[in-house]
Amino acid sequence: MERGTIAVYDRTLRVRLRLSGGMPPLDRDIPVDGFHLPAERARELDALVRALPTEDVRGLLPPPVPDSAFYELHVERYGERRAYWYHDGSLPPEVRALVRFLLDVANGGAPGMTAPDPAPAEGNEGV
Repeated sequence: MERGTIAVYDRTLRVRLRLSGGMPPLDRDIPVDGFHLPAERARELDALVRALPTEDVRGLLPPPVPDSAFYELHVERYGERRAYWYHDGSLPPEVRALVRFLLDVANGGAPGMTAPDPAPAEGNEGV
């Protein structure tokens, strides 16, 4: 870096969850920007995002059953963008934890208030 040059680092942390399908039908869009969260919640969001799968596993997942809810996640972290698509029967535990966090934030995140758990992935019912 040249002398006198200021380094600028992209510290963006944004997650958008789109819920659709299911019974009764869902249609919900939940955007969360880490900049607008309290510091501790922003660190929690960052840890949850870092825990997400790094590889595309869509071809390895079981097909959705009728009336499945669908989870579409768009993540922007420090300039890197990723997208994830899951349904009720394919939601891995680390993604389920992020969905639970986002639902909690969207519901106000009041102490003692918990968001409903997304359905566990098949074979992960006890997780």
